[in-house]
Amino acid sequence: MSQMSNNMRMIFTISIILNVLLIGWAAGMAYKHYTYNPMQKMQAEMSPEARNIVARTMQKAFREGREEMKKARAVKKDIKAILSAPEFDAEAFDAKAKTLSEIMRGMGQRRIEVTKELASQLSAADRKVLSERFSRGFHGHDKKTGKDRPHAFLKDHDRKDESAYTDGPDLPEDMPPAPQPK
Repeated sequence: MSQMSNNMRMIFTISIILNVLLIGWAAGMAYKHYTYNPMQKMQAEMSPEARNIVARTMQKAFREGREEMKKARAVKKDIKAILSAPEFDAEAFDAKAKTLSEIMRGMGQRRIEVTKELASQLSAADRKVLSERFSRGFHGHDKKTGKDRPHAFLKDHDRKDESAYTDGPDLPEDMPPAPQPK
């Protein structure tokens, strides 16, 4: 009986230790997730009036853009189905890709309009903060370190160097040539 009691205590102790570790891990992940918010970071550097303007404008933009996001998700789902079908339908793919491209172009144009609308209402100091956030959208942002990072096609290039946008990707030298169409 005492052997059984000792085994139960050991299992109970191990269970408690594992639960504490799991809870700590989950709390750490939640903290990390909720502390990284680029909009909060940007707004913390702005004046209270600018924060209010940005919040109102962004809420309005998200509300207005919700339908476009739903459409884009639906088209992406359709493209996934086309790509995973037993037979590839190039015409259907082209039609869906064109639709997705139009939706994404419209969303990009809306982003530019919202940025212009914000800039017209903000002070010079607040516009500078906005410009930093706007430029990060094009350069990429490392969620772990919170620092800017260039996209892969800008690798090894200065971001201000215009040739960075015209060079091809860095491919391995031993990569085989692309297959020729039949």
